[in-house]
Formats: sequence, C-alpha cells, structure tokens
Amino acid sequence: MQGNDMDHRLTAPDHLFSYHYREKNPSKIEAMTIHVINCQYIRRCVRTVANDIFLVTVFLLIAVDGFAQQLSAYVSNHGLRKEVPVLCFHHIGKNVTRPNELMISTESFRADMKMLYDSGYHSISPTQLFDFYKTGKPLPPKPFLLTFDDGNADQWENSIDVLDDYNFKALFFIMTVTVGKTNYLTEDQIRLLTQWEHFIGCHTWDHQDVKSLKAKDFHWQLQKPKDYLESLTGLPVIAFAYPYGEWNEKIIPNLRKYGIKMAFQLNGPSSNRFPLHTIRRLMVSGKWSPHTLLEKINDTFEMDDPFQFLNPELH
Repeated sequence: MQGNDMDHRLTAPDHLFSYHYREKNPSKIEAMTIHVINCQYIRRCVRTVANDIFLVTVFLLIAVDGFAQQLSAYVSNHGLRKEVPVLCFHHIGKNVTRPNELMISTESFRADMKMLYDSGYHSISPTQLFDFYKTGKPLPPKPFLLTFDDGNADQWENSIDVLDDYNFKALFFIMTVTVGKTNYLTEDQIRLLTQWEHFIGCHTWDHQDVKSLKAKDFHWQLQKPKDYLESLTGLPVIAFAYPYGEWNEKIIPNLRKYGIKMAFQLNGPSSNRFPLHTIRRLMVSGKWSPHTLLEKINDTFEMDDPFQFLNPELH
C-alpha cells in the first residue's frame, strides 16, 4: 500500500491478504476488513468534523469582525465618547493659610494651570463639549473644561491673568442673587468675561439644593437666572451647575424646558439615563500638588459605564 492509499486504508501485513490465508482464516479476514472499513469511516468523519469546525470558526471570525465594524460605526454615529475632564474651582485666594476643596492659593492655581499647559491640555467651551457628546464633533487634543462656581470676586481678581497667560478659557456659574454684592462679581465684570471669550452659566438664583424645590420654585430658580444672564451678556446660556452637586430626576425636564442643554454635578459618575444633565466635575483641592491633580484627572475621568453616552437623550 503506497502513496495516497496510505491516507485511506489501515496498513496490514501482506500475508493476511494471500489466498491460502483467506481460505483458512475467513473470520479473521472478515474482522480485519471490518476494522479497516471502520477506521476509514472514522478518519473521514474526523476530517469532516475538523473541516466543519474550521469553516464555522472562519464564519464566526468574519461575523465578529463584521459586528465589530458595525458596532464601531454605531458607536461613532450614536454618541459613545471618551469622558472629557471638567474641573471645578470656587475661591482663588492670596495668602491662603488653610487650603481646602473650596479654597486654593493663587500660587497653587498658577502651578496647576502650568502643569495642564505643559501636559498638552487645551481648554474648550461648553458648546464644544455639548457638540462632542451629541454628535462626535472633534475636539482639540487633550481637551478639558474649566469651571468656577458661585461668581466670587476673587475668581476675577486672582485667576483671569493666569488664564490669559496660558490662553485658557473658563465657564463661570453665577448665583444671580449675589451679582453686584460685596465679594461677588458685578454686572460689568460678567459682561467683560464674555467679551474676553469666557463663558457664563446658571447656578440658580440663591444656591438652593434643587432636590428640595417645589414646582412653583422652578421658574424662579431656573428660568429667571437664565433670562437675567442672557439679557446681561446678550448670549445664550446653555449650561447649569447644581448647587452642592445635588440633583434628582424631577429637575431634568424643567432644565430642558428652560433651554438648559447640559448640567454639571460634582464628583459622582454621570447618570446612564441623563448623561448630558449629570456631567461629572472634579473639585480641585487647594491641598493637591499639580502632580496629584494630574493623577486625579487620569483616575476620575474613565467612565464607569462607557456606554452611558449611547443614550436617547443625545439624539
């Protein structure tokens, strides 16, 4: 038995197939023949199964690759985005002896901004952030949004020159009851901020926790501040920051009703149901070094659920 025959038959000694041996040992020959036939059948079955497994594997790989491409296209078109860092500051002070989450010294603030600049970060506008999450409109490399809460006067006095030095722009959330009051921004300063290409957002009328608001309060706490700031600056106000970072679901329809396209909380992850109205921010502590801030940015802005922006709210 030679050549290709070896692939289809069981090899056996030649004398088993001689005439005399077959005559004297018919049962052995029959058994051997059946054994050879069975082995041939088994080999064919094994090869058939192996071929089937190979083909199924190929089809699965093709299907998985096709699904991956379709998922990639769907993700690109329907809102899955890498989370953009959003930083939150309150007071920027001189001669700070006890820095904390609400107070950072001017020196530390400058060091933080220098670190971001040297690390290649680019500040963006709230509109850019909204367009990115909504449609995937490209952003500059290493984007971040810089925000200030409450409209404190020391933000004007101690941060604007630093921001100018690094060509960073910021979003200032104004608590409108305090405008023009001691230690708070004036109307002229708010107008100048927009002329200098910074941005203005709402922070309610008087810093009330929105979870405690009644239906009758929404007009006063949401619409009135928005209307006031828009009349003051001549620009649309699309962003809102929750006082204390607290929110609940009943506030979302009212924010939308009054034209607020995006709302910002604090350190918690964004809601899967309302990602654009629960955007996470990192409160920057005055106790952190610039290196610590960079670590916090990298650790914080990795989405717990990266599919949270695959959400009907975005479409």
